[in-house]
Amino acid sequence: MKRAGSAGGVLQTAQRIGSAAGIAAVGSVFFSKAGGAHGDWSGGFQAGLITSTGLAALALVIALVDVFTGGPNKPQDKGEQRSP
Repeated sequence: MKRAGSAGGVLQTAQRIGSAAGIAAVGSVFFSKAGGAHGDWSGGFQAGLITSTGLAALALVIALVDVFTGGPNKPQDKGEQRSP
């Protein structure tokens, strides 16, 4: 519990960076289709939505792999001692 504050700060920073990267990716895809004199707004919206859905699906797959493989914080057997 000594480093709980540090861990929380790292987690929040990673969440904010991921959020900013996701917004930038979806915005870039949207405006690449919608930009220009005769922009395709509906096509841009559709491409942005597909990108957003793909990123959410990727995050779900990563989370499920982490849950089912145990990840770095896999619970140890009751007989084992955890080193500090």
